[in-house]
Order: sequence, then structure tokens, then C-alpha cells
Amino acid sequence: MKENTMGTMIAALRKEKGMTQLELAKELGVTDKAVSKWERDLSCPDISSIPKLAQVLGVSVEYHPDLLCKLGLCLQLHAAFFDLGHR
Repeated sequence: MKENTMGTMIAALRKEKGMTQLELAKELGVTDKAVSKWERDLSCPDISSIPKLAQVLGVSVEYHPDLLCKLGLCLQLHAAFFDLGHR
């Protein structure tokens, strides 16, 4: 069973809405490559984009706290990776 990460959550919600990565990217003003990286857990969405991301995906950040928890975890992991000198 695949771990429920920020990326898998974004991918699942996007697919439930019947959207492509490109369509989601256009709604958020980012590239489809950025969305692809999020979904593969290679990067995280900017925290300021979370309300718009939640809106487009049809979830409420208020009622879907997992989204924020997973974003926090994603940001912590990436920060730790870069703090260790992996640039």
C-alpha cells in the first residue's frame, strides 16, 4: 500500500476532479512540472498557495487538516534535506 503523502493526496484529489496536471497548474498559476514534482513528493506547494489549491481541489483546509499536516511534514523533510547540504 502506498503511503498517503502530500503528493499522493494532491494526485488523488486532482484525479477525483477529473483534472490533468496541466489543468490544475493553470488554475494555480504554476507549471505542470511543478504539479508533477508535488505529486512525486520532490517538492511542496508554496504555503501561500494552499487555500487556492484546496479550493480548486474541492476541499476545505479547515475541514481537511490532513492537507496542512502533510504540507508541514513535506516542508520539514525538504528543509532538513537542504540543511544537511544536499543542494
